[in-house]
Amino acid sequence: MPRGFSEAERAAIRSKLLAHAEAQLIVVGLHKISVDELAQAAHISKGAFYQFFASKNELFVTLFGEAERELREKMRKSAMQVRPDPREQVRAFFHESLAIYRGSPLLRNFKRRDFEMLLHEASSTQVAQAMGEDEAFYGEILEIWARRGLKIACSPAQFSGLMHSIFVSTLYVADFGAAYESVIALMISALADKLVEM
Repeated sequence: MPRGFSEAERAAIRSKLLAHAEAQLIVVGLHKISVDELAQAAHISKGAFYQFFASKNELFVTLFGEAERELREKMRKSAMQVRPDPREQVRAFFHESLAIYRGSPLLRNFKRRDFEMLLHEASSTQVAQAMGEDEAFYGEILEIWARRGLKIACSPAQFSGLMHSIFVSTLYVADFGAAYESVIALMISALADKLVEM
């Protein structure tokens, strides 16, 4: 039976597990990282690993949750920047959000296979909770704009779906090849033109 840990030990071990998982995810991808390897890096037994996370999947969901909180804070700041042209306001938000996402080593190196693995192993409750949190966040962005008189022709759920499609597109950069940047720029421009109510 795994031994108990003090609060200080628990915090240090949890931090080691997350740091090692992030470093390895960037290098090899989620599917190649094992619980044995994670436990070894934190100097604990495999059995003790489960005192911290119910599964490898839960560890990675936690890791991505922390990255997402940082992403959202930067996106809030982007949404608060004032631009004279309403469509440019929305275009800039989309472009800056994508740049922030791609600027995170963890998110930038997140592969399609990793995304599919996490999604496959997530429960319907976890997916619904994540979608609800996203909808609330993007509702907040729409509210920031509404207070300044910028009217967007979609609901928070629709806006969340649009942002998901932009972020998911990063998983297909290799498929688009050299056309990716021009395709994403065209998509963002079309979305901004359609969404902004003049």
